[in-house]
Amino acid sequence: MHVDTVFLTCPLIFAALWRGVQAVSPVPSVPDRVQALVGSCVVIPCSFTPLAPRPFRGRKERVDVRLRFRGGGHFFPLRSTAFNSEDRDQVSRDFQGRTSLFGRIADGDCSVKIERIRQDDPQVFEIALKTGDDLLWGKPSSFNLDVIESPEAPVISGMLSATEGQLVTLNCSVSYHCPSRPPALQWRWERGAQMNNTEPEEAQIIRLEPQRLTLLASLSFTVSHQVKPRLRCEVSYPGAKTLATSKDLHVTYKPLILRLSSTCVVEDLGLLCSCSVDSNPKPAVTWSVNGTVPPHDYNLSVTSEPNMLTATLRGHMDKPQRVICFAVNALGNDSLVLLQGEEEAAILLWLIVPAVAICLAVPLLSLLVYCCRKRAGKRVLSRRPAVYPGGLGIYQDRMPLYINCTEVTHIYTNGSYQLVYQNCTPLFVHTKQIRPMGRRGGERRRGGEGGGMDRRAGLGVRGVREVQGATDADTAIYLEIL
Repeated sequence: MHVDTVFLTCPLIFAALWRGVQAVSPVPSVPDRVQALVGSCVVIPCSFTPLAPRPFRGRKERVDVRLRFRGGGHFFPLRSTAFNSEDRDQVSRDFQGRTSLFGRIADGDCSVKIERIRQDDPQVFEIALKTGDDLLWGKPSSFNLDVIESPEAPVISGMLSATEGQLVTLNCSVSYHCPSRPPALQWRWERGAQMNNTEPEEAQIIRLEPQRLTLLASLSFTVSHQVKPRLRCEVSYPGAKTLATSKDLHVTYKPLILRLSSTCVVEDLGLLCSCSVDSNPKPAVTWSVNGTVPPHDYNLSVTSEPNMLTATLRGHMDKPQRVICFAVNALGNDSLVLLQGEEEAAILLWLIVPAVAICLAVPLLSLLVYCCRKRAGKRVLSRRPAVYPGGLGIYQDRMPLYINCTEVTHIYTNGSYQLVYQNCTPLFVHTKQIRPMGRRGGERRRGGEGGGMDRRAGLGVRGVREVQGATDADTAIYLEIL
């Protein structure tokens, strides 16, 4: 009887001790599933509530972390160690050098990092903790590891529909699992590069979920309907893997009647008008004929294309009348006069003809004045020289010489008396100098009086010397142009 009691009591005591041991060690908290990319790394999120210091010790105890995985078959499952902060020699050969403690134990973070994820890595793991000098590990928490071969594509979010002139900010985000090797985000314009867009902000790392990191990049710009914006966000993962996502921006704007493609003609007493409108949302188009709605026998039709609407008006018209096209939507309106009436056309003609005449007369008058000035200049240059009486001894040439000098210097050199003029302006030059003949080798001897000489200074070119004719046989007059 006592033996049976002992056998029944021992298991109960052992179970109580086991429960007590597990109750001392904290229980880790991990997600049910963790996603990892082949070739990259992954951090297994793990947290726990640090225990209060035990009495008589005064400080927190050491906490060890163990990561195990399930191997073997379904009938004989085995558990092997992938990481053990207490004894690294227990780590399986497949995970040696691939696992490390990522979290800070003192802060209650027991996260474990696994490098170089493989496609054949185990799918079920469990994490357990042990405090102080306890012999047994605490209660484990298990999770599934989902290994994927292709990374995630970026996601574009924000205001994808805006009104023209509005400042828009778009966000591009992508989730990743390896903190040490984050991907790179980049914005690109596929269509309609904005001139006033701001530079993309630097990517920021945020944590939207406990077990996932998110990379976020923003782009701001002012919307314009003329460029039909289309943007692309690219993400580049380590290993030359690039994925992209594109989005069209839906821009709303007021109607704009296209002047070049909108016409109105009257031919053979028939009216045909076409009004093309660029608008988003689509506008309502109305007509005005001679200041009122079109007659009932006029035909109205509308054809529509993306962001383009064309309205057509047909009817009978004896003489030209004023025709106006109106377009309106929730954001604004526009109008265009396609045809003028006879009275308005006459008034417009009286305004246009004088304007055209003035525009033509101004350049013609300018050309006429220019030609007259040019001809007057040629007449002055080609004027014949004045004729003077030969007995006055005045120097003559084909081109009259003029000089007006403010300074004159008297120089006597080698028996020749010279006058050097300075600071001269064109006026008449007259000088007469008596000098002995034969002083200058290039002159012919005439006997009697010597010749005078003038020199024009400051003109930049030395000219020829002229010898006076037979009117004064004893005088030699020459001119040097400096």
